[in-house]
Amino acid sequence: MDRPKKHRTGRLRAILAGVIAVCCFAGLSVPAMALTFTDVPVGHWAYNAVDWVSNNGYMNGTGGGLFSPGTDMTRAEIVTILYAIAGKPGSGGGTQYSDVSGSAYYAAPALWAKNKGLGIQNSSTVFAPSTYLERVKIAEALWKFAQVINWTTSAVPNITLPYTDISGLTTAQVNALKWCRHYSIMNGTSDTTFGPTVLVYRAQMAVMVKALADRASGFYPVNSVSVRKGMCALCK
Repeated sequence: MDRPKKHRTGRLRAILAGVIAVCCFAGLSVPAMALTFTDVPVGHWAYNAVDWVSNNGYMNGTGGGLFSPGTDMTRAEIVTILYAIAGKPGSGGGTQYSDVSGSAYYAAPALWAKNKGLGIQNSSTVFAPSTYLERVKIAEALWKFAQVINWTTSAVPNITLPYTDISGLTTAQVNALKWCRHYSIMNGTSDTTFGPTVLVYRAQMAVMVKALADRASGFYPVNSVSVRKGMCALCK
């Protein structure tokens, strides 16, 4: 006679827990379970990136089983993602923005980004967490972030950009675009345009973060079951 389903389920959970414990102490890694979003099904152009960022804790869903891939990214969301990628190192102290409450989920990330000079804020005193960042600002932030995590390939590539709509950009912004294009982190909106003022939506951000991870070191997955810094993530 088969055992009752709840007994079988309990035994499977116990076995899984044992396997995870052995892997932790043996220095092995256990692949994270895929998270399913109904609006990013298998076959969606950003599926792999969304699956990766969600499993590693860099981007969460928006509730109700949704990822909202077409929703534009806010400053608060972007700074929180980069802060998580950096391993949540702490804000570093200093003067907080006038419109950021100390209890806000993005408070430490916002101050950290300010101290690192990532340029995600609206001004030196205002963060504007619910507003959006244009593509050129995100490109510049990603390039500066690569320097923050000591990615040795953050040097500006010696390439010529094909974009005809970037004449008004600063030298730093142009350098960021060269870096993003060379390492396939952010391409143009067409073969000849970059779209500096176009906004970035969540699916695009997931793809950029995954592309950065594929080319950089220094990432700290906050949800993965792996040994990092000498301690099993599940054993903390």
